[in-house]
Order: sequence, then structure tokens, then C-alpha cells
Amino acid sequence: MTPEQVFAVCRRYASLLDAKGCEAVQDPKAETQEAKLNHVRWMCDETVEFVDLFLEGKGQGHLDKAMRWLGFIQGVLAVSDILTIEEMKADNR
Repeated sequence: MTPEQVFAVCRRYASLLDAKGCEAVQDPKAETQEAKLNHVRWMCDETVEFVDLFLEGKGQGHLDKAMRWLGFIQGVLAVSDILTIEEMKADNR
């Protein structure tokens, strides 16, 4: 995926989570489903920031991290029945 695609996908996922009433809250120890989705909503914003840092010339590591985080986000969206694997495969094209 290009950095622009990562931006677009993260924005789409953030919008989906917003529509479900999620708020961007950093909570790596989240225990409830609501808190976990709020954390993933926060991760969407952070992933965009990693791509920004990459585009500013701050290193490939930021894009690599963005890709890892996107994979995690997609995994949570899949097991939470928010998106299907097929839908996310299409997002990755």
C-alpha cells in the first residue's frame, strides 16, 4: 500500500468507528469491548501520524510501524464483526 492508501483506509476506519460512537482514547489495558474499540479508534489517528512522519522524511521505520498498526486495526475490526476480511482485502488494493 502507498502512504496515501494508508491515510485513506485509516480515515475510513476512523469514520466507521465514529459512527458506532467510539472516541479516540489511548487505553492499552482496555478490558471492555467499548474501551478496546475506543483504543483502536485512537490507533487510527496515530497510524496517520506515523505516515506523516514518513512523508516528512523521518525514516522508513514510521511507515513500517504504520503498516503493523494497520494490520492490528484490521484484525480487531474483523473479530468485532465491523468489517469482513473481504472488505479489508479490497481496502488494501
